[in-house]
Amino acid sequence: MPRARELHESALRCGLPLQVEQLVQKDLAKMAKRELDYVRANAHWEQLRKAFHGAHASTDAITVEAQRSLEVAIEATEQLAMYYEHQAKQPQQALKLMTLATTELREAQNLGKIASVRVTRLEERIARRTARLMRRCSDPSDLSRPVETLLPLPSDLNASSTSPKSRTRKRV
Repeated sequence: MPRARELHESALRCGLPLQVEQLVQKDLAKMAKRELDYVRANAHWEQLRKAFHGAHASTDAITVEAQRSLEVAIEATEQLAMYYEHQAKQPQQALKLMTLATTELREAQNLGKIASVRVTRLEERIARRTARLMRRCSDPSDLSRPVETLLPLPSDLNASSTSPKSRTRKRV
């Protein structure tokens, strides 16, 4: 796994087309999550979320690339919400993130940046997680803290992170 991570990180440093870069970031985030390195995984997920806003914020047309970027950004938001719900035990923060994902999806739909066929599938995923989070939260109306203050990102993703939390995972 360290060799795969090194190759992915060196590919990112060389510069890649947007879609390929997103795939590499996603792979790196999944690898880090598998290694229980949540700080590194969260940093990659957050970069994927921000990449959508930077690359497609002003795009007016419905392009396959823009739609795919939105889907990746929403998946990244879901992954961050799963971290806050299951690892950090902060379901309120997870709910904030899912609320943000809902808002982003609706904005993209209203601006015509995503086809309605894709919206339905994404809405269903977001709605299921949001409903569960609302049940878990004792006071779901406490959504005052901005999402940007939630994610502790390392200054350099390539720096060695602390050893991951040791925990055994049940595989089904």
